[in-house]
Amino acid sequence: MWALLLAIVAIVELWEKQPLASIGLRPLRWSSLAWGLALAAVTIYVVMPALIWALQAAGIPGFEAGMAKLLVLPVWFRILAVVTAGIVEDTLFIGYAFTRLTRITGSRWLAGIVAATVFSLLHLPNWGVGPVLTYFVAVGLAMSFFAWRRDLIANIVAHTIVDGMGLVVVPALAAR
Repeated sequence: MWALLLAIVAIVELWEKQPLASIGLRPLRWSSLAWGLALAAVTIYVVMPALIWALQAAGIPGFEAGMAKLLVLPVWFRILAVVTAGIVEDTLFIGYAFTRLTRITGSRWLAGIVAATVFSLLHLPNWGVGPVLTYFVAVGLAMSFFAWRRDLIANIVAHTIVDGMGLVVVPALAAR
């Protein structure tokens, strides 16, 4: 995953001859942290509970199988996975794929649908259909936020907090 990130950075800077700001990556600002926290809060307290309720109401399996696979891994590995997902996935699918597909197609909607679909389907083998459906919606929200703010750091902060809560913090609290 980190090699893909380095490849994207090289493509942006060396081949496209664009600054990293072209994918929404700018120096860290306090507002990025605040927006990231706000997006994470909306995702954790509004979006995910509603999506999990919808999965249960539809009888579609949720996150249990995927969580069972991950929670047997050591905490340090899960922390590394959280940081990797937040930084690499958002840079690849929101910062790069969304911005470049928008440029190619002229449509934020089409770019968002394509990038969110690919992102979500890549999670299918490890998570299953239910989580993939929730990821599609959550990534759609994240891309909408990015289209509005053009702040990749805020998206990375939000993604890292959401995953960190699910894979590290809540399981640690539950184990007490």
